[in-house]
Amino acid sequence: GDGRDADPTDHGDFLTATQSCEDGTSGPLDSSWHGTHMAGAVAAAGNNGTGIAGIGWNVRVQPLRALGRCGGALTDIADAIRWAAGLDVAGVPANPTPARVISLSLGSIEPCTAHTQSAVDAAIAAGSVVVAATGNESDIVLISPASCRGVIAVTAHTINGENADYANIGAATTISAPG
Repeated sequence: GDGRDADPTDHGDFLTATQSCEDGTSGPLDSSWHGTHMAGAVAAAGNNGTGIAGIGWNVRVQPLRALGRCGGALTDIADAIRWAAGLDVAGVPANPTPARVISLSLGSIEPCTAHTQSAVDAAIAAGSVVVAATGNESDIVLISPASCRGVIAVTAHTINGENADYANIGAATTISAPG
């Protein structure tokens, strides 16, 4: 809410009883800790007697926060994609360790914008793979950036292999994973 900073900490998306967002969402609202949860599913250390083991054994996570408590701007998401890939973003120090895989468990119901598509294209050209969630609106339209060309668009399925009733599916869906 106060511009770019070097702190990738997930402060959560909770709202106190007196807080509200411009879209009308109001508190109290518990945090989903979604970004932290997804990073843990990928890279949580195993065999340590604590919590879960992630799916990647030798995975390093580069935390990057593009959204705030009440969401954010598509331009911030596009800039985050560029920065994660090691590309220049005005006003931000260079990323010395570009990501091989950029995983985006976020999105907008807006179609893929030219700015976002440009960021995805540049990230792919720089050698990154861009993966994004298709959305949780029970729709056949994918959210952006999953709807951008070149993105691996991931939806969810149930334990028996059926489409999850909340998951977006559509022609541009690349793969389904347990949800």
